Formats: sequence, structure tokens, C-alpha cells
Amino acid sequence: MARLCKPLTDTFIKNLKEVGPKKHNDGNGLYLFVSPSGSKLWRMAYKYDGKANTTSFGPYPLVSLKQAREKREELQKLLLQNINPKQLLEEKRIEQLSFRKVGEEWFGKNEPAWKSSHSLKIKLRLEKHIYPYLGDWPFSELKANDLLAVLNRLENQGIIETAYRVSQYFSQIY
Repeated sequence: MARLCKPLTDTFIKNLKEVGPKKHNDGNGLYLFVSPSGSKLWRMAYKYDGKANTTSFGPYPLVSLKQAREKREELQKLLLQNINPKQLLEEKRIEQLSFRKVGEEWFGKNEPAWKSSHSLKIKLRLEKHIYPYLGDWPFSELKANDLLAVLNRLENQGIIETAYRVSQYFSQIY
């Protein structure tokens, strides 16, 4: 049987002086995590698709007890609709990013596995042939025609191999 916990109060949290690591449960998965340094962070434990997950709502007092509870309710509504909260947050984060930011993230994740000469070629192609045209566009608003325009520009310049490589980068970034 699940143990019922007494909900947290603002007074309790404000007067909390201990250092952690320690969890102070508020109920329904929400808890205040106190780190070894004494900082306080709102977290929520939940299950999605049978797997345990944890998400963070931000530090206390920047995120109040009331705000943390509201975020818990929002997350629980998503779970009831069988929506993966982590995937939804990632999609929202990407929607707010420019194509350049997503491309740089992709490059940064893959660069350690590449030889330096290969890495340099890719970086130069991105900066010369893609970013000047699409770099500042919101990633979520890019359409196939926007990508094709860049490739057509390269083909019209007679640099077919570069167009082929750039099309590979597009598909890998997406």
C-alpha cells in the first residue's frame, strides 16, 4: 500500500536548513530535492509506458510551491492523455530553436566521432551553404521547398557533390 505523505507548506520549505541529498515529498510524485550544497529543486517522478521517469520544474524559490503543484497537474493531464511529457518538452524546445542552433547541436554531438579534416569540411559547408540562407529560420517552420531551394542553388552553381553532401546533412539534422 502506498504511503500517504503530508503535503509541504511554504513555511516548512522556507525554514528548511538541512543539506542533502534529501527528498521532501508533496504527493502524487512531486517532491523538493535538497542537494548536498543545500539548493532546493522541484522534481516529479512519474511512469510513462511502464518506465520510471523524473522531470525537473526548477529551483525553489524561483518556482513556488503553488507553481510546482500547477506543473504537476499539467504533467498528470498529459499522462492521462497518453502523451509522453519528455517528448513534448523536447518538441517545444526544438520549435523555439533556429535551424542554426539545431544544426550546431547535431554537429557538436557528432564531431567527436569524426576525423578533424572531415569535421572541418562539414562545418565549412554548413556555414557557407546552409546557414546564410536558413540559419535564422525557426526550425519548426522549415519546409521541404526551403531545403530544396538551397540544394537547387548549389546545383545551379555546378557543385553537385556539395549539394549531395548538404542534402545528407539536412536529413541527419532532421
